[in-house]
Amino acid sequence: NPVDVSGWKVVFYDSTSWPAPRVTFAFPTGTICPSGGVFQVTGGGSFPGSYPAFATGINLNWFTSPNFPEVVLLLDAGGNGIDFFCAGQLALPGLITLPISIDNDLWSGPPGIINFSSPTFSYQRSGYLSHHNSADWLLTTNSIGVFNPGLSIPFLGGYTISPTQPSLVYLTNGVWSGQIVAGTGATNAILRADENAGHSGDSTPLLVRRRDALALQVPHAAFKATPGLVGQGIVSLPQPLTNNLTVTLSSSLPLEIAVPANVTVLAGQTNALFNVTNFNDGLVTGPLAVTILASASGWETASDTITNYDQSGLTLTVSVPSFVTESASISGSIFSSAPSAQPVRIRLSSNQPDRLQVPDYVVLPAGQVSVGFSIIAPDNNRIDGNVSAMISATVPGWTSGQGTIQVTDNENFRLTLGLPTQITAGSGMITNAGTVSLSGILTSNLVISFTNNIPTKLLLPDSLTIAAGQTSASFNVIAPNDTLNDGNQFVLVTASAVGFTNAIRSVMVIDNGISQFAVAPFPSIQVAGQPFTLTVYAENLSGIVLSGYSGNANLAASGASGSVTVQPFVVGPFTNGVWSGPVTLAAANTGVVITVTDGLGHSGLSNPFDIIAAQVLNLPISDFAYDPVHQKILAGVLGSSTAYRQSVVTIDPLTGSVGSSVGIGTDPGRLLPLPNAGSFPSAGRKPGAKQAYWQKPFGYGHFCNNFCNFT
Repeated sequence: NPVDVSGWKVVFYDSTSWPAPRVTFAFPTGTICPSGGVFQVTGGGSFPGSYPAFATGINLNWFTSPNFPEVVLLLDAGGNGIDFFCAGQLALPGLITLPISIDNDLWSGPPGIINFSSPTFSYQRSGYLSHHNSADWLLTTNSIGVFNPGLSIPFLGGYTISPTQPSLVYLTNGVWSGQIVAGTGATNAILRADENAGHSGDSTPLLVRRRDALALQVPHAAFKATPGLVGQGIVSLPQPLTNNLTVTLSSSLPLEIAVPANVTVLAGQTNALFNVTNFNDGLVTGPLAVTILASASGWETASDTITNYDQSGLTLTVSVPSFVTESASISGSIFSSAPSAQPVRIRLSSNQPDRLQVPDYVVLPAGQVSVGFSIIAPDNNRIDGNVSAMISATVPGWTSGQGTIQVTDNENFRLTLGLPTQITAGSGMITNAGTVSLSGILTSNLVISFTNNIPTKLLLPDSLTIAAGQTSASFNVIAPNDTLNDGNQFVLVTASAVGFTNAIRSVMVIDNGISQFAVAPFPSIQVAGQPFTLTVYAENLSGIVLSGYSGNANLAASGASGSVTVQPFVVGPFTNGVWSGPVTLAAANTGVVITVTDGLGHSGLSNPFDIIAAQVLNLPISDFAYDPVHQKILAGVLGSSTAYRQSVVTIDPLTGSVGSSVGIGTDPGRLLPLPNAGSFPSAGRKPGAKQAYWQKPFGYGHFCNNFCNFT
C-alpha cells in the first residue's frame, strides 16, 4: 500500500561531523510513496526537491577511503528507527547518540567495507529479511533510483528482539560459558552476542520451546462505592504437579486493588484461589485499570486486568453549537461534575460519523472540570439533506453526556438547467446543447423530465438520467425548420425531477423565415450618374438579420418626377443575410425612394433622398480644401481666371455656386486645412504672409494656423 512519508527523516553522517549528523533531511508534508515506489535523496542539489528526487542542499564528505565513515539512518515521523547502514572502519554505530542511539534492532556487528574499488558501485539491500548487519547489504553496480534486483517482495522486515537471562555476560580469557534462558518461544531463533562496538556473532538457528504457562483469572470490575472483598481470583495449571508450586502475585496499583503476595497450588491440584480486594481512596480518578500478574520459576507469567470504577454521581455534560454547515469545523466542550485527581480519558462518538466527526478520545486534565474538542462536518459532496447528529461523551462508571447538532447540507435539492440563450430555427440537431446539473452527487439515478411552452419550435428528449455518483448530464436539442413567419419566439424550457425544485430556462428561437428587407440609411442628396454604396439586409419579422439568407433582390426607384433607372436592378447573392455594393441612378429627381423586392412578397424601402444633376464650375485654381464643419470647399483662384481672380472663394459642393471670396493680391498657393478652425465668413492672406487670417464683420483678426496655411 502507499505510505505517507511526510515528516520522515533521512539522517546522514560523514567525517566532517562524526559521530554527530552532518545533515538531516525531512520529507515535505504530503509526500506519498506509492506501492513499489522508489525515491532517492542525494547530497547537495537544490533543497528539498520533490518525489521521487530529493536533495539535501548540503554536500556530503564521502570518499573512497576506509577512514571516512559513510552512515545513513532512516526515521519515521515519530522519530523511530526504521533502517540503518554504516560503512568505514571508524563508522561504529555504538558511538552514535543523535538523534537516537543505534541498538541491536537497527545494527549489530562491524560496519560495511568502504566502497573504494569503484565509485560507480553502490550498496543495495538484498534478500527478504533484515539481519541488522552488513550481511544484508550487497556492493554492486550502481542502481540508485531503481528498485534493487536483489530485494525480495514481500520484505518481512527484521528479527523480533527478545530479552534473555542473563542479558550481560563477561568473558574470561576470551570465553564465556553458561546457561541462557530465552524470554519467549520461537522457531528459527538465533542467539546473538554483541559487544556494541562493531563486533557480534550469531548462533545457528534454534527452536525455543515455550515453557508451560500459568493461567490467571480475576474479577473484571470493582467499585469504589463498595470497597472490600471484590471476589476471588484463580491461578490454574495445565496439569497437576507432584510438588507444591508457589505462585507470586502482584498488583500494578496496590492502593486500588490488593492481592496476596503469593498463593500455593498444592501437589495433585490444578488451581488455587485467592482474595481480590479494592479500596476507596476518596478521589475522582476515572476508571483505573489494574494489572494482576502471576509468576513462578520456570513458568510463563500470566496476567489479567480488573478495573476500579469511581463512586456514582459523577456526570458528564456536552456543550456544542446548535448548527454547523458541511465543510465547516467547530469546537465543543465537555464538563465533568467534579475535578479528577488524575487525567481521565473520555470516549467520544457520533451517531452520524459520515456527517459529523469527533476524535475517539479526549483527556480531561487532572484538577480540571472541562476540556475542549474539535468537531468536523466533512463535505461529502452528496445531496443528503440536513440531519440531526448526536455526540456522546462516556467514561465507564460515570453518567454519559450528549449534545445534538443540526448538520446543514451545503448541497441542495435544486436543478440547474443550461441552454444557449438563442437558437436559430432550422439548425437541426445541436449535440449536447443542454445540461442539467446537481449541486452534489446522489447514491441512485435521478430521472429528469422536460417540458416547453412551444414544442413546435424546440424539440427536447422526454427524459434524461443523471447517473448515481455524477453531478450532471447533457442532452441534444433539435430546432426544426419553421415555415411560419412569426418572428422570434421565447421558448420556456422546464426541467423537473421528483423531490427537486424545477429549473426553467428561456431560449429565444430566431425565426429563419424572411419577412422584409431593410436598407441602411445613406445621405439624403445624391448626384445623378455618380455611384454610391447601398446596403440591404434580409430580416425576419422581428427585425433580425437572417444569417442564412443567400438569395437575390430586385431594385427600383421612383420620386416626384416619376421612376428613376437604377443600376444594377438585380443584386445578390446575399452573404450572411446582407448585400452591399455601388448603385447608380440616372437622372435628377426629388423625394426618391429605392424599393427592394424578391418577387415573393417580401420588400423594403430606403430613406427618401434627392438626386441632383452634376454641376461643373470652371475656375482655374492652385489648390482646394474641404471644410467639414461648414460643408464648403475653399479654392484658391489663379490670376488667369476671368472671375474671382487672385482670391480664395467658398464653393457649395451640392450646387456648385460660389459664396464669399477674399482677394489675396497675388496668386494663391497650396491650401492646408487645420483642425479647430472656428467660424468664418471668408479667408485671405496678407501679401507675403504665410498665415491665414479671417475677415470678420467687424474688422480684421489675426489667427495663426487657425484654419489653413498658404505656401
